[in-house]
Amino acid sequence: MNFPSTGEVSDFYPGFGEFETETYRVDTMLGTTKFGLICGSLPGALGMTLGIASVEGIIGNEILMERTLGYFPRRRLLVLS
Repeated sequence: MNFPSTGEVSDFYPGFGEFETETYRVDTMLGTTKFGLICGSLPGALGMTLGIASVEGIIGNEILMERTLGYFPRRRLLVLS
């Protein structure tokens, strides 16, 4: 799939540090809610390190803008509204 480019950004991940990545606007749906996210690729070393823990991606705090988040760890439930 081809997603519209939104340019290169500098990002940061704790324990890894700062990195540059090309970003794209990706239309996303979570449950019945549609929204657009700015997404980028993780650098090789960071992607491999997180892959060992079966992490497939990182959702940034952009998803929280104009939304309410509830996390209920005992129920293993994350609610976004």
